[in-house]
Amino acid sequence: AVPTPRRLLADLGCAGAVRSPHAVADIANTGRGPLLLLSGQEDRLIPDSVTRTVYKQYGDSTAVTDLKQFADRGHSLVIDNGWRFVADYVLGWLDERGIRALPGEG
Repeated sequence: AVPTPRRLLADLGCAGAVRSPHAVADIANTGRGPLLLLSGQEDRLIPDSVTRTVYKQYGDSTAVTDLKQFADRGHSLVIDNGWRFVADYVLGWLDERGIRALPGEG
């Protein structure tokens, strides 16, 4: 069990609540920046199958959308042992798309 603010769950439309307009993503937005979805294949909080479904939903957009699945990783893949491997992958992905930190932002 993970503690979650009740408002977040309500905004997402859980438990029969009306979904907040702030919780809806415009998956057809072709003007958005590149999107990289990360998935830990051992994630029990947000299973890999859910991330793959989200990736497929963005599939009709012409904007860059990629999915990277990390085997033997759980939900905390960016802070667990081996996080540098994940970070290096993300930095390489950004670099391939010409996305770099602005001077003075590290």
